[in-house]
Amino acid sequence: TQLSQRNKAKMWKLRLSQGDDEWVKSANNHVGRQFWEFDPNLGTLEERTKVDKARQEFYDNRHNVKHSSDLLMRLQFERERPLETKLPQVKVGSEEDITVEAATITLRRALKFYSTIQAEDGFWPGDYAGPLFLIPGLVIGLSVMGNLNQVLSEEHQREIRRYLYNHQNAKRVPTWKQVLNMVCCWVEDPKSTANKMHISRIKDFLWVAEDGMKMQGYNGSQLWDASFAVQAICATKLVSEYGSMLKKTNEFIKISQVEEDSSSNLSSWYRHISKGGWTFSTRDHGWPVTDSSAEGFKAALILSKMPFDIVGEAIAPQKLYDAVDLTLSLQVRFHQNSNGGFASFEKTRSYPWLEVINPAETFGDIIIDYSYTECTSAEIQSLRLFMDLYPGYRRKEIMACVAKGANYIESRQLPDGSWLVFFPRTTTV
Repeated sequence: TQLSQRNKAKMWKLRLSQGDDEWVKSANNHVGRQFWEFDPNLGTLEERTKVDKARQEFYDNRHNVKHSSDLLMRLQFERERPLETKLPQVKVGSEEDITVEAATITLRRALKFYSTIQAEDGFWPGDYAGPLFLIPGLVIGLSVMGNLNQVLSEEHQREIRRYLYNHQNAKRVPTWKQVLNMVCCWVEDPKSTANKMHISRIKDFLWVAEDGMKMQGYNGSQLWDASFAVQAICATKLVSEYGSMLKKTNEFIKISQVEEDSSSNLSSWYRHISKGGWTFSTRDHGWPVTDSSAEGFKAALILSKMPFDIVGEAIAPQKLYDAVDLTLSLQVRFHQNSNGGFASFEKTRSYPWLEVINPAETFGDIIIDYSYTECTSAEIQSLRLFMDLYPGYRRKEIMACVAKGANYIESRQLPDGSWLVFFPRTTTV
């Protein structure tokens, strides 16, 4: 086909937890970082053929299947850590009962596969969203700064064009402010350290798959995915068989906790404390989200109950206390009008009428942060689990916080018993 002839198989390599640039600084030795690099000498003819086939199949089915399957990453992992299992594939008919044995074998097969796509430092790399409208901002921003060809190589630009060609319908996913902040730093001083550091982080937001190169809405979802993986794996009751996987994740969750606030003078930057929380992605991102922090908190607590010989050393109690302190500080209390809920990134600091200055035509309710049932549910679950394990630390405050949060969730329940989903990443309460 024309697409195949124009774009012969090119080999990209996913780099994990590495720092190769003097302007890329890290608080935890780059743990959790993921980015792609082009290597013209990588891969055999057979491997390049597989990549080309994956791209062609996506192109042929792009109107029916809109999302990629991260096949470039999976092909790389297949080369580096092939799956070896003797467990049979279980088939169950629609009228058959599912036995415990069948379910257990299936779980073991799934966990075995899951272990092959885990990074050595404990997280599971992957694409996060890749909304179409982020790419134009990146390209235009770099073009205005005169850095387009310096930052995006010919191969980067080829993959971006592939992605734009494969996806001609806009996607509805929120954007964060990497490009806007970068352009602002460039306007202030093109030669500044801040500008150089922004440019060096661009690769963290780019992801390559069989549909091309996209810009992610975040620098990944590493902590978010790892936290749920821990909870799911522990629920299987097969922990003793897959301890090595949990041991890696235990270390990742511990080292991903934010250990310092963003500034020594938070009020001058209109920021809240962040020490003790977990971000959606990596510690280097630095800005906790309430539900991500809660899920990281829960995962750390669950792992702390596991035997040392299976998951390694538990998180230090003081780190858990830091998480509690942050959580309690985030419950909405604005002008003595607390609804008991938890917002997403920060506390509600002002009034809804400020939405009148919202410049966005696509997104509403973005000028101030609002309480969400999903975030509130996650936070009070984590506090309740903590209280079971550490009943002596700020117990009265935790009980009051949980009670207020539960009242908020009940107040948001609809007459039919359901809850509306507001926050874009979660679907249940």
